[in-house]
Amino acid sequence: MQTPLRITFRDMAPSTFIEDHVRSRAERLERLSARITSCHVTLSLPNGFRHGSHPHVRIDLAVPGRDLVVNRDHEDDKGLRDMHACIDAAFADARRILADHVRSHRRR
Repeated sequence: MQTPLRITFRDMAPSTFIEDHVRSRAERLERLSARITSCHVTLSLPNGFRHGSHPHVRIDLAVPGRDLVVNRDHEDDKGLRDMHACIDAAFADARRILADHVRSHRRR
């Protein structure tokens, strides 16, 4: 990446454990495409976990000529109350979107 990975925590305390998990997932994306110029991950827990809120993960990837956004709100997915599972699901979505972008770029 041309710019360092940015991680933002909203409505929750920062965690080095979660930050390390995000970094490892972002490194996997970089292996898929060296053309990623920036990655910003926003993690939030609106209204606090104790109030029945579900984690929210947003990933903004920039590649030359395009911005790719994954915006996962996990309220509909009852199994994803754990932040790590939510991060994994969001990065799986990002990987699919990035792979599609790489494939379409190669066809040109």
